[in-house]
Amino acid sequence: MSKRSFYIAAVLLLIMLYGCSSSGRNVLTGSRADYTLLLPEGWSECDALNPSADASAQNAAERTYMIVLCEDAEDFCENMTAQEFSELSEKSMLSRYAQAVISRTENGGYCCRCEVESVNVVFYVETFKCSDSFVQLVFWSSKSDYDDAYGQFVAIARSLTSK
Repeated sequence: MSKRSFYIAAVLLLIMLYGCSSSGRNVLTGSRADYTLLLPEGWSECDALNPSADASAQNAAERTYMIVLCEDAEDFCENMTAQEFSELSEKSMLSRYAQAVISRTENGGYCCRCEVESVNVVFYVETFKCSDSFVQLVFWSSKSDYDDAYGQFVAIARSLTSK
């Protein structure tokens, strides 16, 4: 290998390593709605969480999960807001999980604390209106892991961009 070829290979390797290690993030792209989300280091796409989800991801090591649900806005009242759609979601959670307790967060989302298959779980849900769809980010973890996970949940939700 010539010096020039070695130099070019070394530069390309450095660029590749810098590009991979600088952010440690993956991009999750919607298939039904036009959005992207940045996943922090440790998170990866995981299609097995919910077959109805538009996208899903997990951080298996930290036992934290998320799914993205999309609904066509045209299926709801013409002037429905993301907040009103979120309120419908809250009612659905209350009817689905016995003993569920809902609380609003300072970020405009809500938490649902409940029991799922004998495990105490906390869901964190945020709703956005992206072009012609309502996009709902549903995060969850066990009750004991939630306080540590909340910051990552909010960061992922804040990374949402819609075209």
